[in-house]
Amino acid sequence: MASFDTLLDVTGSGRECTACMLDLEYLFTESPRDASVGGQLTNGDAAEPIRLSMKYRLYEVLDRVPVMMPYNRTNWMPVLYGGGVSEYLWMANHQFFYDETGLEADFEIRYRLRDDVGRTVFQERRVLEKDGSFRIDLSSKFPSAGVLSVGSIALDRYAGHPTVRGTTRPHIEINCARSAASLHFQAAGRDQTSSLRIPWQPDTQRALFTIVNGGRRPYRVAFSYRADGDQNVPPLGEAERLIPRFGAAIHEVALSVDAANALGGKFLQVNWQTRGLGKLHFVCLARDGTRLSIDHL
Repeated sequence: MASFDTLLDVTGSGRECTACMLDLEYLFTESPRDASVGGQLTNGDAAEPIRLSMKYRLYEVLDRVPVMMPYNRTNWMPVLYGGGVSEYLWMANHQFFYDETGLEADFEIRYRLRDDVGRTVFQERRVLEKDGSFRIDLSSKFPSAGVLSVGSIALDRYAGHPTVRGTTRPHIEINCARSAASLHFQAAGRDQTSSLRIPWQPDTQRALFTIVNGGRRPYRVAFSYRADGDQNVPPLGEAERLIPRFGAAIHEVALSVDAANALGGKFLQVNWQTRGLGKLHFVCLARDGTRLSIDHL
């Protein structure tokens, strides 16, 4: 019987950003385990014994040396609601490779939901038991809205005794009329300068940035838009958002008619610069509800 560790090693999945881990864990735990599904995982050739690299073996040794210390880092996510979109919090508490280490523990989960101006709308403490899981409807905690709206969730997790975090990294699940997406939480970051390239298709899809302020001071985000490769000409558009303490916002990319014509079919490069403590995500939402994606920035 293949282990979860073997699945990751053979496929090479879950080793970088780990955004796929929730789906992998679900498929692994829900798939049949009898002989009817075949004996081994392979990548097209006969399976060979997994040989751990020297680096991996060294990390295994080092992991046994330090004394375990309590650790928590607040994780943040936008919460989308209204306009036919709903969002859920998913958490599970298993050993990372589904093996028995004797370190398993219950976790206390504390989370707080805030609206776009930073007001608390709901907060809760609950226990995530060893080998347990839960799914919470976050959107229902906010007032009903006819248009797509955003708030935020700040989440902390505390183990009942020294242990490993296993699969306790929280995830969100976002559903709309005809599609869904999931993504893991991350901590907020400071003072980011970055960019991304997107196809400009405003008739069929919405290009959205969610902005969450994870601090007590205003969080400033400045956007500029350029045709891909045209870095020495004036931008096609600019925008700036100032988010209040613990607030949140949706910024939708928009171009004037002249700017859209000047783009000339090229990819649109969106540049941004942040000041303060916060978290950005990019959301692509098809106007007919058939496609939804979200990712960290």
